Amino acid sequence: MKPILFKGEMVRAILDGRKTQTRRLVKPQPDFVSNDGTPLLKAPVISLESGNFVERFHPKDNPNAWLVKPMNPPYQVGDVLWVRETWMPDGADCLEPMMASGEITPRVLYRANDADALRVGRSFKWRPSIHMPRWAARLFLEVTAVRIERLQGITDADAQAEGVDRPILSHEPGRHPMTGYYRDAFAAYWDALAPAGSKWADNPWVWACEFKQVHP
Repeated sequence: MKPILFKGEMVRAILDGRKTQTRRLVKPQPDFVSNDGTPLLKAPVISLESGNFVERFHPKDNPNAWLVKPMNPPYQVGDVLWVRETWMPDGADCLEPMMASGEITPRVLYRANDADALRVGRSFKWRPSIHMPRWAARLFLEVTAVRIERLQGITDADAQAEGVDRPILSHEPGRHPMTGYYRDAFAAYWDALAPAGSKWADNPWVWACEFKQVHP
């Protein structure tokens, strides 16, 4: 199993069955310069060869040859991911080792749950998702498809499957004002979280992963 982080609104979308896809930046991004900084003669081509993603590009000294660099997605089809989210043990901190060892049944509060969030007073601090141990996880996802694409290549249907709450209203001529695009809403959500150089306008390469909920 592998961990994967989601913010509260995306956790709720998974629980509601609205989120079945996630996009993650390709790291490193396909390079448009050679290792010594010299521009390549041709932009890289991303392809699937023998079941593996590769980046193919021409070396600067031989336009008729190809160099091939493997690309490793963070998740593979069949992987089961356990979701890390903002959480809190419902009990004394000293009980956590016993929870982790399985000596007692863990009881966990999740900030994405409205009831849990209201129950916790200001004197208590939520634990960051990055620090959630596997024993505290409640959501498990099986990866069903992985592909590589440009961020702006996302369709409106895929943007809806990303779990965005509602489409951004459209002001286009001839389009009903109460309809809109999930794609625009996804772009706004992405830009709120993406680091500089990886915004919607930058159109970076991303791994698009589809998944379904499973029981551990």
